[in-house]
Amino acid sequence: MLLIGEEEVEGVEYFYFRVRTTDRLLSMLDEELIIDGRATFIVHTFDRARIEERINTILRDSIRPTWGGSSSSH
Repeated sequence: MLLIGEEEVEGVEYFYFRVRTTDRLLSMLDEELIIDGRATFIVHTFDRARIEERINTILRDSIRPTWGGSSSSH
């Protein structure tokens, strides 16, 4: 689980994902016929820096303006 939020601000967003190596996936397929790959990063070898880089890229591409502070009265 990854918790992401702005510093000095209450609240965070939760991101759940798994990292699996290709060797682990192959061993899992020996036990299961279908693997749910949702929220899964598949790598040949575990490299924390590369995984963090990919997550940061996804987050940068997902930034949206917040709705906080905008209210309208009729």
